[in-house]
Amino acid sequence: MAGAYDESVMLAHIDEMLRDIYLTKDFILQTRPRIGASRFIKMDEKQVTGQKAHYQVQTEPYSGTRTGAPESTLGRPTSIGGRRISINLITDANLGMVTDLVRFNSPIEVSEEIRRIARGDGSVVEFADRLAMEVRKDFTEARARKIWQPKTGKMFELSGTPLDQDAGALANTDTGFMCAVKNGSISAALKGMTVDIHDASVAATKNFGDGGGVKDSRVTIVDVFRYDIDGSGENSWVVCFDLAGTDQVTDATKIEDGAAVYLEGEYGYGLYSFPTWFDLTAQGGLDSIFGVNRSTFGNRWFMGNSEGPADLADLDLREHIDKMWPILEREGGQGPYVMVGDTEMLNNAIAAMKSERRHIVQADEKNNRLTAQYGFDGLIFHDPFIGPIALQADLLCPPNSLWFIKPATWGIVNAGGVTWIPGGNGMWLNMHDRNSRDPVYRADLYFLTQMYCRRPRGNLRVKNISSTSFASESGS
Repeated sequence: MAGAYDESVMLAHIDEMLRDIYLTKDFILQTRPRIGASRFIKMDEKQVTGQKAHYQVQTEPYSGTRTGAPESTLGRPTSIGGRRISINLITDANLGMVTDLVRFNSPIEVSEEIRRIARGDGSVVEFADRLAMEVRKDFTEARARKIWQPKTGKMFELSGTPLDQDAGALANTDTGFMCAVKNGSISAALKGMTVDIHDASVAATKNFGDGGGVKDSRVTIVDVFRYDIDGSGENSWVVCFDLAGTDQVTDATKIEDGAAVYLEGEYGYGLYSFPTWFDLTAQGGLDSIFGVNRSTFGNRWFMGNSEGPADLADLDLREHIDKMWPILEREGGQGPYVMVGDTEMLNNAIAAMKSERRHIVQADEKNNRLTAQYGFDGLIFHDPFIGPIALQADLLCPPNSLWFIKPATWGIVNAGGVTWIPGGNGMWLNMHDRNSRDPVYRADLYFLTQMYCRRPRGNLRVKNISSTSFASESGS
């Protein structure tokens, strides 16, 4: 009896492959293109080793200069305030240290049979190499995604009433469902992702997913598309989920408005992301970052500025943009800044700013030209007080917020860099499938990293402003 990899079996497989007719050799991705970091947000990256990484901040300036009568006693001397910020690179119970780093891990497996075919002259796709390239793209996007997600790692929340795959009422016997999303970027969802669904009221309670309390089953995103899910006549983004195999929901009431969706196993393992630096724990951020308790007076310098209305409102040029300039000028000084939002938010912000048609120009008679001192120059807006502001739409940025980011104040610390765990054949480790025991090749990419900010109050977020509409008669 022929073995699994008998030579005649392999020749038959390759022969069958050569008989197929392919119109092109392309291997075309059928979902959205992969997303990398925003081009205007370039953070300083440092490679570190050891137990801790440090940076220093001056928390208060010298302010002892006083006036008085010429014969009066000289003033009381004062000094400056400073603090060393420490990033824990390891966990050590004896030293009372818990690491601040987050591990990114990208595991892949390729069966020996597929790998042999991929090496052959008749291969349509060099499968192993293509898979490794996909891993790198996914890794790059994962980090770009994490800088916009809270420390909990939440991708988004389910919005409204979930429906079954035929757009009917969801029953306990269904094996899949679709739902609109909110409070997160729809671009975070990709077909094929395995996710966990957590309780709307108790964030740490996993209801659906690997180890879920309601259904212990893998939940997979099987589609992302636009659909009139609420019967309004207008399409909106929806995500379709499927439970592994034929597992039934068993308790459809737990798939409710506000239920939070996380990538499988990621709850609690986000970065100290942009949202984390602007909020305390009660608002979805963190009270303490790198040992600095930001909830106490005297430590608010370690928080970003957060402005905006109490409830969701239309974007207003004067209220939500013009009034931010003095705050940025006082807290951050000169730019360059990057104004970031999701695509709809940026389009509305640009439309609101252009609707005012405010431009100051300087005449250059020698060269017979006018130079804009205030206004747009491509994707750069020139402000006379804080300097140039780059405009950046980011698909992974959460909706309904506008961010003024000063890239020079942000950094990323990496311990060891991006690494493929060495295997017996380069990055590939020859092993056996955990179930069938057939030969497989496995490769693992990992990366230890964290995000930090040297000047949080030099950055600003405007929250609770609608990404989809703006007040055209701003301030009138």
